[in-house]
Amino acid sequence: MVEAAQTSYTHELKVQDDFHFQLFITVPWPEVDAKLNEYARELRRIVPMPGYRPGRAPVELIRRVLRKSLEERLRDWFPEVVRRVVQDQQMDVVTDPVLTDYTFIEGQPLVLQCWGTLWPPVSLKPLTAVTLPADLEARWQAEERARIDQEIESLREKQAILQPVTDRGLQAGDTVTLGLKMEDVDTGQAYTNPDGEEVVVTLGSPVLHPAVTYHLEGKRPGDTFTWEMDITLPWESETSAPTSDRPGRTRRVRLSGRIENVYAVELPPVEDLLEQEGFESLDEWRAALRERLAGRLAEEREAWLQGVLVDALIAESPAWPDWLVRSFLQEEVERIVRKQIRAYERLHLWLTHLESIVGEALSSAHRRVARVVALHHFIRSEGLTLSDEEFDQYLAEVARRENRTVESLRAYVEADPTEKAHVFQQALFRKATHVLMERLGLSGGAP
Repeated sequence: MVEAAQTSYTHELKVQDDFHFQLFITVPWPEVDAKLNEYARELRRIVPMPGYRPGRAPVELIRRVLRKSLEERLRDWFPEVVRRVVQDQQMDVVTDPVLTDYTFIEGQPLVLQCWGTLWPPVSLKPLTAVTLPADLEARWQAEERARIDQEIESLREKQAILQPVTDRGLQAGDTVTLGLKMEDVDTGQAYTNPDGEEVVVTLGSPVLHPAVTYHLEGKRPGDTFTWEMDITLPWESETSAPTSDRPGRTRRVRLSGRIENVYAVELPPVEDLLEQEGFESLDEWRAALRERLAGRLAEEREAWLQGVLVDALIAESPAWPDWLVRSFLQEEVERIVRKQIRAYERLHLWLTHLESIVGEALSSAHRRVARVVALHHFIRSEGLTLSDEEFDQYLAEVARRENRTVESLRAYVEADPTEKAHVFQQALFRKATHVLMERLGLSGGAP
């Protein structure tokens, strides 16, 4: 049993593994008694008691008559108790421990039982030993060119012409509208698509499950289809994080439906868009896009540079726990799907070729975990904090980026403690990145 440094509480820490722990906190009865008296005095001002003027009923009477209400009010105090112990003991927790149980008996110490998560360890290099790639500027320029190319391609896809196909069978590259139904072969459970039974897919697309292309190629509009296939969702894994060989729980499903429409996709030539946008050359258009996207590109450069810096800072990473990798994995899978899906597609997520993207998603999820953990430990080692003024400045930048008022963003953040903690962490990570940049001679945000 350990005595808390600045409180009369005692606590016992039981480590479950490298990352999880149970915390038992004991609060002496005199402190609990004083807190109950404080709440009783608050209640007697608002709860009328027969025979007494408002606010004049004895505290003992209030505690006896409103015992249940006072215990409920006392529970609101428990998170503060937990936070004080965590802060006093300088426990490196990811978030405030979650209260799982408590024991409250009149006249006896209060016992709180919590479950929490510790930040994983990571070995960081001293800044004097951090070396950055010599071609940092060239790398960013390549990233920037790819981003501008993506913008041009997106504009082409928005103006794509879909020509109906009626005189041949389906082939790779065709965009197909399907009336689709899916059901679990074992349970008969029907799976519904949020957008309805109609989905739009491009045969041969890298994100489309190859079985879909295989079974539909050669068919014509109006043909029906039915086949069975295995589908897997990585975030349904029950026991451990997915891998490229075992991405998650697999289900056997039956797909059936009808081919409604088939279109051949024609993207407009870049030359046509040049004339439409009012430019004489592709270089001129690229320069204009670079200027128009300057704010967004600056944000992307900062995020990109953060990754480069933190990767260079990490000396050694442990094998990350499954739960931590999974916390990023679903988001990474969906990001990859969104990036590769065409503007005119409405692809059912379960029709994705998961095996082709889960490796990339896992790699990205592991990198994100490493960077978040490394930044956290760098912040602790440097003793970095965030002032109210710095947080307000960050909120203003986010509001400007999201095209909303600072007041509305602040109200949204303040209404949700979890969201506020997330935004605060992002702001602190950004400050840590700027400190790293300055220490490594990259002040100003440019590589």
